[in-house]
Amino acid sequence: MVKEASAWLKEAGVETSYYVLLGLGGRAHRQRHIQETARLINETAPEFVRIRRLWPYESNSPFTGPESPLLHEIRAGNFIPQTPEGTFLELRLLNEQLHNNSTFVTCDHGTNYVQVSGRIDEAKQTMLAKIDAFLALPESNREAHYQAVGSPI
Repeated sequence: MVKEASAWLKEAGVETSYYVLLGLGGRAHRQRHIQETARLINETAPEFVRIRRLWPYESNSPFTGPESPLLHEIRAGNFIPQTPEGTFLELRLLNEQLHNNSTFVTCDHGTNYVQVSGRIDEAKQTMLAKIDAFLALPESNREAHYQAVGSPI
């Protein structure tokens, strides 16, 4: 359905923008989630891809609204949330699998663990290098960064 809607919008001259939620596949379906997401982006070439991190919020969070329904699945053991490191690895895999096209990818939200942005055909290697530089840090440094970023929503 997304492919059809995207084609229709492009035909009408409307820019397309996707939001990708890292962690949406949980630990069990991380690989499939990212591979299928990359496939969709490669096939439809949206103008923008905005990266966000899945955050199943509780009712006592700063977010004003009901508790995330996904929390019920987590508590029941039906969904195992992605780790911070796993989320970072998802970002790397996604960038790695995107083909050279003019899609602008951006991690421009405060809850992302890294801020990388650019067009795939121009900045892919730069984004991957920044991600790899972070992954090359000692584990204690990476863990401290994950804790510092947290989920301030």
